[in-house]
Amino acid sequence: MKEHSNHEVICSYCGDKISSRGDLVTLLAYPQIVDAVHVRCYGEMSTKRMGGKLPLNSSGSLWIIIISDLICLYLFITRSYHFVFILVGCLAPFLRFLSWFMVERKIR
Repeated sequence: MKEHSNHEVICSYCGDKISSRGDLVTLLAYPQIVDAVHVRCYGEMSTKRMGGKLPLNSSGSLWIIIISDLICLYLFITRSYHFVFILVGCLAPFLRFLSWFMVERKIR
């Protein structure tokens, strides 16, 4: 994701400005963690099978976050202090927050 000084979010696939949240797909990507692309560019990437990047601002990721939160709550209530399981359960909500913080809040 490229960012200009006036908080424009630029598509990392085509290089055009992303002007609305409806046209934005944030992806889990390496090494920048969160990558921003247009919906149409994500469609092109999917048809060309350019990696298995996971969209972070989709309804599917929302369900993953809800399930992860329930797992975190269950592990907290049952006092199963297995740090690895709690960390894995909190990973999806953290990535979604990071997506909002790094990209989505800059688009009005």
